[in-house]
Amino acid sequence: MLFCRLSHFSTSLLALALALALASSACSDNDRAPYTGWLVDYTIDGPLEAGASGTDGALDGGALDGAALDGAALDHSPGEDRPTDGAPAADVLSGCVFDPGPADRERVAVVSRPYAEDFTQAGDYEVIHISSAGVLSRPNIVFTMTRTFSGEIIFSADGRFGYVAQEDGSIGVFRVEADRSVVVLDATFDPGFHVSRLVMGPGGRRLFALNSQWRVHGGGIYQLAMECDGTLTNLGLLAASKIPFAMGFLSDSLAVVAARDILDSPAGHDVHLVSLAPTPTVTPSTSLITSASVFDDDESAIADVAITADQRYALLPDIVFKGDDRLAVVDLGKGGTTAPSVVQVLAYEDPSKVIMSPFNNAALLLGVAADRLTVLNYTPSNPEPFTERGKVKTSSSTLLPDEAVMIRRGSLAGHVFVAENVTIRRLRFFPDGRVEEVDAFSFGTGGRAVVGAMGVQP
Repeated sequence: MLFCRLSHFSTSLLALALALALASSACSDNDRAPYTGWLVDYTIDGPLEAGASGTDGALDGGALDGAALDGAALDHSPGEDRPTDGAPAADVLSGCVFDPGPADRERVAVVSRPYAEDFTQAGDYEVIHISSAGVLSRPNIVFTMTRTFSGEIIFSADGRFGYVAQEDGSIGVFRVEADRSVVVLDATFDPGFHVSRLVMGPGGRRLFALNSQWRVHGGGIYQLAMECDGTLTNLGLLAASKIPFAMGFLSDSLAVVAARDILDSPAGHDVHLVSLAPTPTVTPSTSLITSASVFDDDESAIADVAITADQRYALLPDIVFKGDDRLAVVDLGKGGTTAPSVVQVLAYEDPSKVIMSPFNNAALLLGVAADRLTVLNYTPSNPEPFTERGKVKTSSSTLLPDEAVMIRRGSLAGHVFVAENVTIRRLRFFPDGRVEEVDAFSFGTGGRAVVGAMGVQP
């Protein structure tokens, strides 16, 4: 039996969604309520590795291969506080800098278990083992924090610490031990504002929190310091914003933000390039570079910001309040030298998340209510760079693909883990542009089998 799936919102956004008839407390004829998870997913797609180009280089969005991003050398031991004496102001960070673990290794994934067996709500999480070949197994490790229905669970660069935005606006914080057991460090960390989504910056150096509410209710982008013991400290508001939905990165300090407004952006603009350069005082370094109107209406609810590996375009899936859902392709204007501009608007049902190929030639689009995994061709030289190739061929029916996480390093680079109803499906991007299923791991039936939020060690 399918379950009634309703994504979580912050309190004010839930009221807004209900007022606009986006959510229903009753299931439809096929035992599934309309999906409303337009604030829970994001992707971070960084630049191609040094020396990589076009379709022959893999993306290494999480690694610091000998040098930190933006030209600052690593001058610390793994897990130690980053030295700041004599460092340029633009490179001063609070908290720890965690070096990535080995690119080829066994990894841990964590999924939330938002339901008990009888489909009552639950706040449990389960550890999933990923072998060095990408094969999933269950070591029967379960821990409890606060309920999370959907979204991505974020890991520190070394994979030791995990962070998840929870339904009550708090952050769950945990540590993964060497034996893959988990220690909960803080089941309900309260940073002093409602956390709608967590976003890790390139290289795992900076952790951001989005409060996807109106400015009067604290809406905006905040930065959190990751301390050496994994705990968090709120560094404060970086940019006041009205309903910031999602963001992705062009560099450690340059973000593409989807929001109704941010800082002093013009009225009606909904995509923004923002400098979030870190300094000891944080806020004065934040500035709006440029912005543009993508959808030219007040109906948009942009679910994700996915940036191509060559950083030329951003894909913005939009679950519309009233009307047809859509996917916008936005020219990023050469990193802010010119304003972003829309080059395509494609019609898709319930587009919740986009994963870009590290080989710069394809994209994977998740359609939750559509029960669809769609592959898009990416040809940068074309005036309309994205065209639909078709659905991914799968060994079993695709059902409610809600979240996806891609491994970006090592021999598993380009492998994508997709969280579906009671399944984690593994897909793979190939250098020649193919996107194929590798395998599918089912958790069985019943409430405990439902997969909620998901994260994978980088």
